[in-house]
Amino acid sequence: MKRIYIVDDSVKLRKRLYELLSDVENVQVIGQAGNADQALDDIRVLKPNTVLLDIRLPGKNGIQLLGEIKDLEPEIMVIIMTNYD
Repeated sequence: MKRIYIVDDSVKLRKRLYELLSDVENVQVIGQAGNADQALDDIRVLKPNTVLLDIRLPGKNGIQLLGEIKDLEPEIMVIIMTNYD
């Protein structure tokens, strides 16, 4: 089972990703956050095996958070998302 955590500052996009992924067999969305600090706290506790990560976040950006995630749990797969050029 894929345990996915969603990190994006857009509530609308997080909700849509949750809806899409909830219908996929062997996928469980275990949490979501709109900023890097909340995401890192949750990832420590929830231990997802995949993180969908927006590159632009309030406070720390997605690249900074990616480094912190890999320092914490190197085996987590991180998929970077953005709609910026």
